[in-house]
Amino acid sequence: MEEFALYLVVATSTAMSALLTWSVRRMWIAVSTLSTLASRIAVSSEMLTAQSQTTTAHAALLSGSVDTLRRDLDFPDDLAHGLNYKFLEGDD
Repeated sequence: MEEFALYLVVATSTAMSALLTWSVRRMWIAVSTLSTLASRIAVSSEMLTAQSQTTTAHAALLSGSVDTLRRDLDFPDDLAHGLNYKFLEGDD
């Protein structure tokens, strides 16, 4: 009977050790995967930030260009409205 108890203790200890090793390995893989995913998200976030800053800079440049063109080609309001109204009303 003592021999059976010894086998039972050794088998239980081996099974628990294997289960613990398997569990730790799975946890390590999960943490490693989450860490890799987090670093990819951080890189993606930096890329999106850079793209948005570039878009903002381009919009600012284009806005300045459009404002400059408007100022350079600015017609008096009377003339511009008069031309528009003539075309809309069909007057010669």
